[in-house]
Amino acid sequence: MSSKENIKNILEKTETLDMIIDNLPVSTDNIVDTTNLSVWWILNKEDKENLLKLLYYYEDSKLDLQAEEIEPILKKEIKKIWIKMLRFIDSLWTHRKSKINNWEKSKLLHNMTIPWIALEYFLIDSISRLYNNSKVQVEKWPSDLEWKKVDFVLNCYENLKLWIQLTLSEWSSINEKRNDIYNLRNNINDLLWLKNQEKHMSSKYIVDAPVFMIINSETSRQTHNNNILLIAFKKWQESWFPAWWPSVYLEQKIQKELKKIWFSLPSTISKAMIFIKEIYKKWETWKYQEIKINNLHLVYDWEKIKVLFFNKERYWKSKSNFIYSIEIFITDKLVEKLWV
Repeated sequence: MSSKENIKNILEKTETLDMIIDNLPVSTDNIVDTTNLSVWWILNKEDKENLLKLLYYYEDSKLDLQAEEIEPILKKEIKKIWIKMLRFIDSLWTHRKSKINNWEKSKLLHNMTIPWIALEYFLIDSISRLYNNSKVQVEKWPSDLEWKKVDFVLNCYENLKLWIQLTLSEWSSINEKRNDIYNLRNNINDLLWLKNQEKHMSSKYIVDAPVFMIINSETSRQTHNNNILLIAFKKWQESWFPAWWPSVYLEQKIQKELKKIWFSLPSTISKAMIFIKEIYKKWETWKYQEIKINNLHLVYDWEKIKVLFFNKERYWKSKSNFIYSIEIFITDKLVEKLWV
């Protein structure tokens, strides 16, 4: 079943929607925080009341009852939240099916106990807040892409859509995940596969290239060994999810590193794309190439470009300065877009 069909079926079940909205975590702050909503599915009190009001309004309208009219401006704002909510419900329905009515606030807490999933939440939260504009866009775990093992979709360079698979270097299945990304790259090069995706998926998710991202830094080590993100989340939860930056519950060193990762990532990707363009412009696609740009180390090996990001420019003297790497698997579609 496609996502659109799934949402259509869900919309016919008012009692289920009511139950889900009622069970979502609620912030004590009445500040509009779209990141809290889109990343964590945390509502504020006013949003919750308005969503329920909108739900009852459409239910009454459907039954030809006298529905209490909602102001057009307010309705427009509520609908923005409603669309985000439906995406979440779509994903929840797909994966929990009959157990959807048992969904509880503890679901978020459970996710925080899994180190790499917790890191995904905190990182996506950071980029959503740091780049609250149209030039850098991030989408967390679209239900359409869940089965493809895509952690998030990133659009940060010339409208290229990148499917990102994120992992900790401490995680043991790195090579297995890398192989999954390599196989995905081969699929993207298959025109029949791409056309099939276009039939069942929103155009804003259609991939140009897959990316494998490995974080091996103080943040990832502390996440894996000491559950720092779980502890920070619990502090945030105990405070009833106040708006803005759950990462403030982390120690300053970790906060700085998270910001450094997301401040640098769009620029890192841009430099990698420019490097690929130069290779194809000179028609040196057969030639292994390696270059250092400030604190970046770029390696091109025909099928992908790997970029290692180090904390300081003199990276070769201290491997402990390594923070993350990205491997952009080069597809025909990516080359075509860069060429144009």
